[in-house]
Amino acid sequence: MTRPTDAQGLTLAGLYPTGTFFCGRTTREVMAWNLTQPGVLADYRLDATPGQRLGVMGTLPFICHEASITPAARAFLEDCGLAGPACVETYQSEQDARNKILQLQATGAKLAHNFGTLPGCDADDGLLVPTQLYNRLNSKISLAELVPAQHLPSRRLTSVAGLGNIRPVGPAYIKMAGPYSNGGGGAVRYCASQADLNAIVREFQARLPANCPVVVEDELTDCVSWCAGVAVQDAATVFLGASRQIFSAPGRQAGNVKDALEMPPELVHELSIKIAGRARSLGLAGIAGFDMLVTRDGEVIVVDLNFRPNASTGLLLTFDGASKRSGKQLARSLFLRSRSSLENVLPRLRSFAAKGVLIPDCLFDAGCYHRHVPNVEAETCIDGWVMADSEVDAVSLAAELQRIVAGP
Repeated sequence: MTRPTDAQGLTLAGLYPTGTFFCGRTTREVMAWNLTQPGVLADYRLDATPGQRLGVMGTLPFICHEASITPAARAFLEDCGLAGPACVETYQSEQDARNKILQLQATGAKLAHNFGTLPGCDADDGLLVPTQLYNRLNSKISLAELVPAQHLPSRRLTSVAGLGNIRPVGPAYIKMAGPYSNGGGGAVRYCASQADLNAIVREFQARLPANCPVVVEDELTDCVSWCAGVAVQDAATVFLGASRQIFSAPGRQAGNVKDALEMPPELVHELSIKIAGRARSLGLAGIAGFDMLVTRDGEVIVVDLNFRPNASTGLLLTFDGASKRSGKQLARSLFLRSRSSLENVLPRLRSFAAKGVLIPDCLFDAGCYHRHVPNVEAETCIDGWVMADSEVDAVSLAAELQRIVAGP
């Protein structure tokens, strides 16, 4: 299937409707379930996260923090073969971000986001996807509404109040299913024992209202987990491809791998198009990603639907070009942290950029951030993917890059 491009190649500008702009800035309250533990979200992450997909915006108007698109960051994107955003507005504070969003909305432009937007910017006529529809589709309850019955997992619906009364027949995933943003498994808890269940009940009762819906989903073992990407457009759905998910613990996503020699079953493609079509009929437009398990016998079970850009969206858009440029057939997620500035760190990575083995998705300069927020702890971030010949080589390269950036 052909995929739309703009002048820079495959970018979000060719996938979102004309008149859309993107800003991922939200609030701590909204991001509360994007973590594995409550209360550990560093303040700077609220401004670093909106810098995701820097290299694949193309001409789509984009609002991000000034610390994400410093001169050093823009030059590095070019070193890595990425053009960077062509229509970028930067902000320095939450109020500044709100003002920039409102200015674009006043022109009739529609806001697309990851996990919700700032208060005061959420009127439906200024959003690409109205909030009620966004919450409905992204709630884990929507699975049964959008996925053919034969591809649903074994699951039961309860509430926070009723969670203590369930008796899973075996290991299960317990998922918060209310209208709260979540990502990376932050709203998923693995339950393998009564002690696990007791701890989950205590946590959910402390953090959620009693009537908040909860999904109890029986564990499927010996499966490969795929995240399929799509762009839902007016007349058609563009299938962007799929990457394999990797986990640090049950239900805790640690990143993605895309291997040119490893492909999901064609049914993953077919189901993605069908699910996206059902969402379009309800009024959805934009990027989505669907998590699907493929069992040993080839059965495909859909376990999560995310109607927003996903952790692997940038990977799916850049992989073909990065593979050709580097001569490598595999990409794996990369998360680098440093106490130094991008200006100091990025020159150390220039040789890797020149070889095409580093694909940045998010850049964030702690030094620049501290000029505006001097008393908040922050780290310089370089998130994206490494290209390698094998997954073992990718892990080794990521460790080498972290040693390089962590140095003085």
